[in-house]
Amino acid sequence: VTLSETCFLFDQCSLDTKNEWQQSLTITNITRGKLTLVWPTPNSSNFSISPTEIEILPLKSAAFRIIFRPTVIDTFYTKHFEGYVSYKNQRDFTLVPDYGVMLPVQLDITCIGNTLRVNHEIVPSYQFDRDIIIFPPTGDQTSIYQTLTLTNNGTTPLIYRFISTNNDESTSQFIFKPSNGFIKQGDYAIIIVRYKPLRLNNNSDIQQERIIVRLNEREKFDKILHVFATQE
Repeated sequence: VTLSETCFLFDQCSLDTKNEWQQSLTITNITRGKLTLVWPTPNSSNFSISPTEIEILPLKSAAFRIIFRPTVIDTFYTKHFEGYVSYKNQRDFTLVPDYGVMLPVQLDITCIGNTLRVNHEIVPSYQFDRDIIIFPPTGDQTSIYQTLTLTNNGTTPLIYRFISTNNDESTSQFIFKPSNGFIKQGDYAIIIVRYKPLRLNNNSDIQQERIIVRLNEREKFDKILHVFATQE
């Protein structure tokens, strides 16, 4: 299956205007069998997902609603949903094609919300293990990987999002996974950085890119990373 999004951010939700916000999630079945999807994670009082169980026909999509209902101003909210998808007809006493037999696959959805008022932003306290990433030379169309560690030294969750300064992010040769998310207080995240040349570079010029890390969804807290790579 494919998911339209894996991280949902509800930013600066003002309780003065309303008490519920929604975003949409689309999950597509790209297999030849009918799938059953279940979200067994109990809905919290602040985040919920609807519907919690659904069948998805082959090569069809299903729509879900992610609902955020905050109750306190100037507060961060986070929630992690785990879903499980499997073929509806597994091999038991009936004839099922081989492709219809598999273990359930886990799906992960992260929800982040806040009710921070204007000028009530929380200053992030964080540390990267480095701010310059240098890849060794690689061949044409060969992917290589490095890791980047981001530590949250603060007492509140840290929200992060990687933004390429490339005019067309789809042509960026550097990919960060996960590209966004949150880190609990005192915890850290290990980010996988992939470099894959998009085309043959005959003169072996250095490929470089400035990556913006947006913290707590505020431009004034942006951190700049520099990434370099070359082709053999």
